[in-house]
Amino acid sequence: MTKTIDHCRVSLEFQIESDAEGFPPSDKRIAALNTWLEHAHRGGAFATQQGWYAHVVVASDGRSLSHAESHGERLINHCVRTLNFPPSSVISRSVIDADTFVAELDVYGSRELAELLNVSRQRLAQLRAEGTLPEPDAVLAATPVWRRRTIDSFTFGWRRRPGPAPADTTPDIDMDRLLSDG
Repeated sequence: MTKTIDHCRVSLEFQIESDAEGFPPSDKRIAALNTWLEHAHRGGAFATQQGWYAHVVVASDGRSLSHAESHGERLINHCVRTLNFPPSSVISRSVIDADTFVAELDVYGSRELAELLNVSRQRLAQLRAEGTLPEPDAVLAATPVWRRRTIDSFTFGWRRRPGPAPADTTPDIDMDRLLSDG
């Protein structure tokens, strides 16, 4: 029996074109986009190092995933044009079953936050000590934890200062072993 997908979560990541100006620190367009997508389309948005990320939830109406993707992209692009975002390109996209997708992080620990901000954990500690980073929403067993909403507000106005980016420490995962019973 085939499962029917009722709602799709369409996600797009945008990169600002190299000749376009980015968002100044006082710019409120990302926050406005987040609010609009959250209220109108069960979605959201946040700034990234090169641009922004946005997602919406659309009804699939029994149509294909590509139809849901194009519909979601139209919704996001309408909001982006209306808010007069800088010229950009979509650098990644995904469409998934929104009714079973529950893995989105609602909280960040130090490691996840450092990866999100593209800084080392030592630099993250410096940002905390300087008072640049918002206070954690909770501390669990001496581990600071920030809500996604807190970090989205912070990343909107924060820009990483020039300097070496952290080395890629992505673990090499053996998917066959991970998915096997043993």
